[in-house]
Amino acid sequence: MRIERKRGDTYDIIISVVDADSVAIALTTETFILSVDTTENPTATADTFTSTGAIADALTGKVTFPIVGTTVAGDYFFDIQMVDTLSKIRTIAKGEYRVIQDITK
Repeated sequence: MRIERKRGDTYDIIISVVDADSVAIALTTETFILSVDTTENPTATADTFTSTGAIADALTGKVTFPIVGTTVAGDYFFDIQMVDTLSKIRTIAKGEYRVIQDITK
């Protein structure tokens, strides 16, 4: 999976949580964390940034992540983790996160 944004954009990232057959998973009280880092397999816990997701549509599995838009243009890596009510963690998405330079200085 790849997320691509322009530097300075602050619109939310919206994802759909789906099963192996691409069928939407109904959400209840899960929490979601988007982590972005300069390395694919970081050894330290200091990510470039993180964002806590909010369930936007529980029936269709839609989750939104607010973004502040201050990340420097460049190529990064991300993962999204879902945490259930028993504090069990599942990585539900990962891939490249690209921030493209805009023309604003």
